[in-house]
Amino acid sequence: MSLTNNLGAYEDCVKIFDMALQSKTGIRIRAPTSGDANHMFSRLNYTRKLLREQSMGNLPSDHPEFNTSQYDVLIVRRPREVEEQWWIYIEPREVTWAVEELPDANTTT
Repeated sequence: MSLTNNLGAYEDCVKIFDMALQSKTGIRIRAPTSGDANHMFSRLNYTRKLLREQSMGNLPSDHPEFNTSQYDVLIVRRPREVEEQWWIYIEPREVTWAVEELPDANTTT
């Protein structure tokens, strides 16, 4: 089944994304079946695609937010089964690994 291009059909997804933006650690959504979870996963990602396309029509191509969605800062994880229930996790995108600056190539040690 294909997804509609009408952004109005994704108000539920926008509300879910807004909830995730308000959370410091993220949220999760429970779906009754694997199929329902995968369908919602697709709808969430398609919502961001439509919002990116909308920004391309509303902003000049040199604008920093051209072809972006305010929800691009979130990671939508593939559905997974936890204790016989299907969950979709939506979490903030952040680097939690150690990050170090490389030494200057001209510096001798």
